[in-house]
Amino acid sequence: NESGATFSKFLNQEKASYVAKAEERKVEYNKLWMHTTRNLKKLAHCSSAYPQIFTILEKK
Repeated sequence: NESGATFSKFLNQEKASYVAKAEERKVEYNKLWMHTTRNLKKLAHCSSAYPQIFTILEKK
């Protein structure tokens, strides 16, 4: 079946590109997450900023 083979080939290509995009997004997300946690840790190291964060959170 010629058209069936062409279709499955097309599906495989689509799947491959989808997987590749998903992997890219995962990498981007991980970078963003690492960046955020690093910044939070930096904030936590500034002992003066640390209590302020909690008072701001408690007020909400």
